[in-house]
Amino acid sequence: MLDTMPRGEVDARLPSQAILTCNKPIPLRLIMRNLKPLGKQQLYLMFLQMNLIGSTEVRALDVKRVETSSWVIMRVNGLAVPIGTLGDDMRTETVVDKRLWDKTPPPNTVAPSFRACNLTRSYELEIRVGLGYGAPGNIQVCQVPSHWLEVIYIY
Repeated sequence: MLDTMPRGEVDARLPSQAILTCNKPIPLRLIMRNLKPLGKQQLYLMFLQMNLIGSTEVRALDVKRVETSSWVIMRVNGLAVPIGTLGDDMRTETVVDKRLWDKTPPPNTVAPSFRACNLTRSYELEIRVGLGYGAPGNIQVCQVPSHWLEVIYIY
């Protein structure tokens, strides 16, 4: 049974200078690939979630304390976006339409990134994706391990 299941891969990319701006769209590029011929089972994007994880590190002499906070930027469930077509070759890339997350920027309550002598504020963007396979009405879903993208600066 496992040999007949399609396999997929997710690649999440931010620009070389990963700068996020509050109230502006996140410049994310999400690429999906099928890792084996699809046969008779289509591969689907089933859900997508984006979390912003912020860390504040405070240092004093030999003591360090890290406080973490998180924001759910967006969560979309109940999708059934086809990844490629049944006739595609292996490793054919499908770019996910950015309209899924283009209208949900980081909130304006997020403090800017900074680094001072003993205080640092930094961010990471977590991408969670669920893939499904099968025929419409009978789709099996699995969650792909999270992708962590380092954000250089938020302002």
